[in-house]
Amino acid sequence: MLVGGLLGWAAGQYLCEEEKPVPPPPPPPPPPPPPAPRKIESLTGPSFEFNRAVLTTEGRTHVDHAVQIMRASPTMRVVVEGHTDSVGSHDYNMKLSERRANAARDYMVEKGISASRIKTAWYGETRPVASNATAAGRAKNRRVDIVAE
Repeated sequence: MLVGGLLGWAAGQYLCEEEKPVPPPPPPPPPPPPPAPRKIESLTGPSFEFNRAVLTTEGRTHVDHAVQIMRASPTMRVVVEGHTDSVGSHDYNMKLSERRANAARDYMVEKGISASRIKTAWYGETRPVASNATAAGRAKNRRVDIVAE
């Protein structure tokens, strides 16, 4: 009888025991941030003469490098970003940086890259890469950056 009582008690305990709630699964991790734009070419140095929007020989060499990368990646799209040094008014520098971006884009199109793969943007003097206090720094700021989308 003792065995039967113990078995009955154990069965009762088992049946009376409430099911413990299952904790909800942890939330999924947030998606990774989109990759940052990848600069494929930065035309720093004597890419443009002061107050000009014509690529120098060195500037054309840098754009040629970007053209080679784009030929090897036929689906790549880029943004050509024009920049200036801080000499001149903001409005003038914005227009000059637009002309510089367009000059680099036009050169890329002449080299066989479809214009539909190239966007342009211009920033004037707002994104310097060097100090505008020296002639060498200002020369570095007269540039275009070519950024993969």
